[in-house]
Amino acid sequence: MGIQQIDEYLENKISRNSEYIVFTYYELRVQLNLSSEETYNFIHLVSTKLENNGYSIYRTGQDYYYNGNKKVEDNQLLVATINKK
Repeated sequence: MGIQQIDEYLENKISRNSEYIVFTYYELRVQLNLSSEETYNFIHLVSTKLENNGYSIYRTGQDYYYNGNKKVEDNQLLVATINKK
């Protein structure tokens, strides 16, 4: 998956819900058929882009608060929430 495809995929995710973005193992490894290395590169690139656009990034095993509820990421590879000002 090239950078342009990753950008388009991310933009599609943002257009569906710009406040809460989730990337699951199933989505990346099974549906998109990415290898382990491709998945790592995808997550790294998407994380950087989202952080540069005001999102907080959470990965597997991290806990965070969203809409006043504490959540722990154990099934998602990456969750991004928008930082509200």
